[in-house]
Amino acid sequence: LGIFLGTVGLDNQTGLPRLTFGYTELMDGMPLIAVAIGTLALSEMFIQSEKLRYDRANMGVKLEHRPDDHITWPILRGIMPTILRGTGVGTFVGALPGLGPSVGSFMSYGMTQRAARDPETFGKGNPKGIAASESADNAVIPAALIPLFGLGIPGNVSAALLIGAFAIHGITVGPLLLRDSPELLYSIFAGMILASVLMLALGWFGLMVFAQITRVPPHVVIPVVVFFCLAGMMLQGYGTFGLVILMAFALLGYLMKKYDYSFVTFLVAFIITPMLELNLRQSIILSRGNWSILLDRPIALFFIVCTAIALVMLAWRTVRTGKPVAPAD
Repeated sequence: LGIFLGTVGLDNQTGLPRLTFGYTELMDGMPLIAVAIGTLALSEMFIQSEKLRYDRANMGVKLEHRPDDHITWPILRGIMPTILRGTGVGTFVGALPGLGPSVGSFMSYGMTQRAARDPETFGKGNPKGIAASESADNAVIPAALIPLFGLGIPGNVSAALLIGAFAIHGITVGPLLLRDSPELLYSIFAGMILASVLMLALGWFGLMVFAQITRVPPHVVIPVVVFFCLAGMMLQGYGTFGLVILMAFALLGYLMKKYDYSFVTFLVAFIITPMLELNLRQSIILSRGNWSILLDRPIALFFIVCTAIALVMLAWRTVRTGKPVAPAD
């Protein structure tokens, strides 16, 4: 579905309109902002509104601060090997496109639990379980930049949105980025390092302050978020037609989340479709219609192997949990 909707607009080689149905607003394709805001933010507000009808007991939960809530240095030293192992697992998973943070978190958590001397304490507040899951989860996001900047392939929805942001500014993400715009790449790396330090400081000193946000009633938060979603779409100059597209994708995202379809996979496929189509057609033209060119190059074989590994890991997790797994949620 993501690839199909990603083909809406002018053909990138012939210039002929496709699936526009006479609407000039669709000549440039579906607005990325409408797709992203609709499937990610506005659809979540629909989900929360539905939950609000059946769960009013948790509104305005009061948080209590206890002196023993802080992590002490002995605890930190004890979980440091777990953090390093989780970081390694998260980096490996993040470098494989499409798996997502949840896969890395579950893999790291499972490995730590099996290696622990007291596995029965996991799920009951064991610091090692928390450290394993969170370290892997945080390592997946920056590791997704490896296939993004190295090969131009987004590893998750954040990387896919980053491609869209670069495309708006006329920047092509891929292996040539280091040659054409090295200052941009180094700025991103420096920004990630600085952001990590700032996040540590903010998390350490502002945890209890930020946690108070949970005391704001959902019936106050939801209208505010919906308003900013609609206002943001209007400020982009798409007008009423843009709002219709936004609501359509919000409904689509709501149905995907409600019936456990991977909306992240849909969004990633939608964003990379123009680049996928252009490069695929160029490859077929260069090979004079010989599709075996997709199997004759080491890079292509590398991606086939990565895809096979990802499918095996997802199948293994499905067998263990007994239910289908969304690849990148």
